[in-house]
Amino acid sequence: PELPAYDLLNLRLGFLNERWDVALFVNNALDERALLALDQERGTLARVGYLTNPPRTIGISSRINF
Repeated sequence: PELPAYDLLNLRLGFLNERWDVALFVNNALDERALLALDQERGTLARVGYLTNPPRTIGISSRINF
């Protein structure tokens, strides 16, 4: 079966200069639950499951250039 389409919104706000970079990020900002793959077993006790995307993730990233 065909899986439904989905959209994700990722955000990033940061500051940088020649030596460092720091940013706040939000991945999957709207907490969209997308079905990425179908997992279907066969047999008398068959089950159907779906692989989904990660939930909303909020964090801070930083980098320093040496």
